[in-house]
Amino acid sequence: MRTTTHFAPHGISSPNIPYFVDQANMSIVCVPTLWTVYIATIPGRTRRPNTWLAYARNLLLWLNVCVENDWDWATVSEEHIAAWRNHLLAGRSDRTKRRYARSTVISYIRTVCDFYEWAHKRGHVERNPVRLIPNAFSRSADGLLAHLGSKPDHLTKKVLVPQSAPERLPYFFTIEQRQRILASLDARVRLQVRWALYTGIRIHELAALELSQIPKVGDYTAGRLHKVTLTTTKGGKERTLFVPSFVLDETHHYIRYVRRGVVLASRRRGGSFASAALWLGRWGTRVSTL
Repeated sequence: MRTTTHFAPHGISSPNIPYFVDQANMSIVCVPTLWTVYIATIPGRTRRPNTWLAYARNLLLWLNVCVENDWDWATVSEEHIAAWRNHLLAGRSDRTKRRYARSTVISYIRTVCDFYEWAHKRGHVERNPVRLIPNAFSRSADGLLAHLGSKPDHLTKKVLVPQSAPERLPYFFTIEQRQRILASLDARVRLQVRWALYTGIRIHELAALELSQIPKVGDYTAGRLHKVTLTTTKGGKERTLFVPSFVLDETHHYIRYVRRGVVLASRRRGGSFASAALWLGRWGTRVSTL
């Protein structure tokens, strides 16, 4: 669950912080909740609710594994976490039925390791199951690994965290494949894909676009890129997006014909619609990133 605006540690309202609840009696699970509150309020690098939620979901997955296997999460050993890691590397996701990506497994295990390190330092668990080993680095200012020598995080590494897979060249769709994919989508989703394809906009930034952010037809020049200011971004700071004129032309076509049809249908049903949102779902509500 997530906190509301009434949650105010040290007198400062802190909404959207994930916290953990025992389904059996609806009591708050104290130590994991203290960790998410710490993550959300103390470190300077994790200031976004989406980041807090990702960490909480990773930890929740581990806590559920402990419940299913009748393990006490506070006394697990390195072998318990390693067994779960090996299961993830060899198994498939219940949701997608596909193998877990190695980067996903690394994210899960790193979150669990960070949680236990924090809990041990603050005396919430007697023994830290996370073991560290020395990592290779160079003290030379001009050596091959010189960029690692200045970062303390690189002096050690967690035994339980898998090694990252070697980078592979990305796969690019051919023009024919891209055209087939776009042709199979409805008008709204096809335009959203074109926004992502030609501007690099993130999914939550795309979902948050409003009508007022789209320049009017006479305010941009055909055949050129036009600046669009994003207010909802990953870091919470405004950034500028460069949008091709043909994408803006298609967006105005969507607003005039597709979006307007959704608005009229919503009014006929006596419903309401998200008047400021660029993207409307079937029932006139703002589209979500979920």
